[in-house]
Amino acid sequence: MRHRTLDLLRTYVRHIGGCALVALHDPILALNACDRLLFLQDGTTAGSVSPMTDDPAETERLLRMIYGDVRLLRVEEQWVLLRDGKQNKE
Repeated sequence: MRHRTLDLLRTYVRHIGGCALVALHDPILALNACDRLLFLQDGTTAGSVSPMTDDPAETERLLRMIYGDVRLLRVEEQWVLLRDGKQNKE
């Protein structure tokens, strides 16, 4: 349902030629649904990336600042986040 909602928002935004600012706390959803991510830590900007085009190592570095020891993988055109030896995939 969340993916469908973001797909509808993306379609609408592209149709009107605008943009949307969405606050997400689910890194997998954000990585797979958003064109650009802004990482916040302690109330300040820690960095920003475009998950589909920027270096995955930079995205992984920013994720580690917030979520600790994680690893980012691309599987079947979707981002997967590995934490504590477990696979988190939406």
